[in-house]
Amino acid sequence: MTYPTQTLTAIPAVELDDDALRRELAATHQLQVVVQQRGFPHELGSVGLRLAELDAEYLRRFPHAATKWPWPLPGKEFERQPKKLG
Repeated sequence: MTYPTQTLTAIPAVELDDDALRRELAATHQLQVVVQQRGFPHELGSVGLRLAELDAEYLRRFPHAATKWPWPLPGKEFERQPKKLG
């Protein structure tokens, strides 16, 4: 079975304003999870390249953010859930 493919074009990370960069990072991180779960290797490579571009631009603009990995999604605080035993 073959699936239709579509080429998407994205605005280069350097051209995004700060808010758009944050939104794009959040959306792309969420997309990466879905692509990993579905097991689409070609798309995972594309998503990985886009994330690398966005991450590099974010760190260029906000170098202090490297100390706060993993980054919280915009508007949400990073929450660690305790592991349940048993």
